[in-house]
Amino acid sequence: IDDINNDSYPEIVVFSNSYTDSKDSIFALQDAGDSARVVWVAGAADWIGGSSTIPVIYDLDRNGVKEVIWEGTEYLRIYDGSDGGVLYENTDLYSPTANEHVAIADIDGDGHAEIITIYRNSEIAVLKCNDWVECRDQFSCYTYHITNINDDLSVPRIEPNLWETHNSWLSQGFLPYGTIIVRPDQADSVLPDSTREYTLIVINRTDSSDVVNISSSGTIPEWRREIYDSTGTDTLLDTNGDEVPDIDSLFPDDTARILVKITPPPDALYGDTDTTTITGSLSHNPTVRDHAILITTVERMIGVNIEPSSSDSTQPGETVRYYLWVRNEGNFIDCIDINAMSSWDTKIFDCTGIDTLTDTDGDGVQDVGDVSPYESEGLFVDITPPQDVLLGEIDTALVYAISSIDTSVSDSVSLITRVYGDIGVIIEPDISDSTYPQEMIEYQLYITNVGKYEDVVDIETRHTEEWDFSLVDRQGNELCDTDGDGRIDVGSLETGETTVIKFEVTPPPSLRTGLEDTSVIYAISSLDTARMDSAAVTTRIRRIVDIDLETDVPSDSVAPLETTFYPFRVINLGNGDDTVDLSISNASQGWEYVIYEDDIPAEDHNNNTLPDVIVQMYGEEELRLKVIPPLTVAYTEDTVKLTGISSVDTSVRDSLLFITVVRASPSISIEPDMEGFVSTGETEEYALSVSCGNVGDTISLSPTPLPDGWKGALYYEGEEMDDINGDGLLDLGYLSSFEERNITFKVTAPELIGYTSDIDVASVVSA
Repeated sequence: IDDINNDSYPEIVVFSNSYTDSKDSIFALQDAGDSARVVWVAGAADWIGGSSTIPVIYDLDRNGVKEVIWEGTEYLRIYDGSDGGVLYENTDLYSPTANEHVAIADIDGDGHAEIITIYRNSEIAVLKCNDWVECRDQFSCYTYHITNINDDLSVPRIEPNLWETHNSWLSQGFLPYGTIIVRPDQADSVLPDSTREYTLIVINRTDSSDVVNISSSGTIPEWRREIYDSTGTDTLLDTNGDEVPDIDSLFPDDTARILVKITPPPDALYGDTDTTTITGSLSHNPTVRDHAILITTVERMIGVNIEPSSSDSTQPGETVRYYLWVRNEGNFIDCIDINAMSSWDTKIFDCTGIDTLTDTDGDGVQDVGDVSPYESEGLFVDITPPQDVLLGEIDTALVYAISSIDTSVSDSVSLITRVYGDIGVIIEPDISDSTYPQEMIEYQLYITNVGKYEDVVDIETRHTEEWDFSLVDRQGNELCDTDGDGRIDVGSLETGETTVIKFEVTPPPSLRTGLEDTSVIYAISSLDTARMDSAAVTTRIRRIVDIDLETDVPSDSVAPLETTFYPFRVINLGNGDDTVDLSISNASQGWEYVIYEDDIPAEDHNNNTLPDVIVQMYGEEELRLKVIPPLTVAYTEDTVKLTGISSVDTSVRDSLLFITVVRASPSISIEPDMEGFVSTGETEEYALSVSCGNVGDTISLSPTPLPDGWKGALYYEGEEMDDINGDGLLDLGYLSSFEERNITFKVTAPELIGYTSDIDVASVVSA
């Protein structure tokens, strides 16, 4: 029910199903005293017989005439309320059931109405159009009418009589008038120190433009609240100088968007909730206002941290103790489990160092107990190697801190314990890395005296002769022989002392990618040269990808349809074979461009639709680019770009520019040759065409003289041509390249007396 055609009288819009002859219809009826008068009738389709698929009404474009929206078993239609004409139809929107109708509301708060309906009988579909006007964001039930639900979604205790207010049923209403609307209210969650963004719309529903002040309240002091304009990047400014940020000059029924960012502090706890109210008010009448409420709740964040990773040394059977601390990085109390993995005997103690950890939460794993958010708890780990452990053996224990809220959240540290004896040295680690030819790479090696006595540790190497190597200390000085035994060394090391040396490797030039070299560095005790250890250092050659395109002939000149070839070279500067794709860009329309390799068109070897050439590492290939301009090309210059692209790394490319100048080719054409017959005293017309070559030119025409008594004249665009510049020729004017003009040659025969059996008259128009 509503006044759909703007005649000030309400109409009843109903769907009627024929059940027999498939002549379903939508009727618009109006009161006619004792009966109903049909205002209009429109076709519809609902083969289920769904007489309760009720039409819904709203003035989507606010032109005064309301639209009727209806969905049946075959389509959704929007009808014009004035005459029932179909304004829109969508055959993907249908539902073969009996009891439903579409809904209309602003469901996303963008200031425009949306139509909510069924898509192919299985899903919800939403139609929207930015030209549709705003409307309420409520559509509450199957029997919806404007007075049965308030704008704040509360249900009126005593509902006003709808026939005394809106007199409508299943017809959506406009937003309230005479106010400012700020919406929608929103609620969301966010992690600590993360930002949640809310988009609000502000609608001026008054009859005058005004500045709309935007204020906020209720934000928790430690939380950060920022208000931005519609761009989302610029903060909202105070344009009228009243010390309140605002939206400048919002016209009646205009909509503006603002972005509000809410950020809780890093130490916000799980469940903390902020309620920020954003208020919009008219600058000249602050009592005209509305607000939106933004509720932001802190999500639960789970995180644990255990520190530090450590290393120490001990003797066989002797215990070494490590101190660790565990921190709850989450925002909720967590009972943090502790687990250790080691090949040696390991015990875990609480922060006193006396009592072993127990299982306080009954999950079967020992733990440090409940740890408050952002707080820490200490613990001790004792590691004891067996009595029969080999000298220099190393154990790496992994200690895990695991959240009992979410066991997938964990952290770990490494505890490295080394065993030393009477005499012993260790060099570590075995290590590998990659570098480019002729580029030095540096490896750090650690040498430890694991014996009981001070020792000078000698260094020896075994490596490939073609590569360059050097050994230096941590300051960059080359190692020397400090104890005079003829071998370089790291100097004297105390028991348990570790020093660092650097092994510098420089590969020779022109090495192929993937090539490897392995050098072995030995650390040898000076007290007992049989006590030694070694570390393997492996260096791989990295791939260099680089190409270059070169040519000695970057330009040439040709006539139309004439072929020219540009030789060029593709050079592979990399250390591996490469397939270089060749791409032509900036190609002019109608021109022909072909790349040749060995006098045949280049092939596509890697199946990416581009011709290519295979170039060996550090090699080059000769190719040619064939260029042919079209016949109708003007006197011009063409620049085409040829780009070579590495198929190993498509970001590696190089290009050439080839410039082809089309030479001027002046030519004039006048056609066709024609012949005709004419009676005495009559005129015959011949249609001729004059055209120019690829260079523009000023064209003059010269008909040959006619026999006595004959008359001839040339016409262009209905006007007889004349000798404008006095050179005795008829002037056609300037023709651009390839321009064609139509002219007419009129011939009039003389008035002959008697019969002439053979008259042969010819006139030639030359250009």
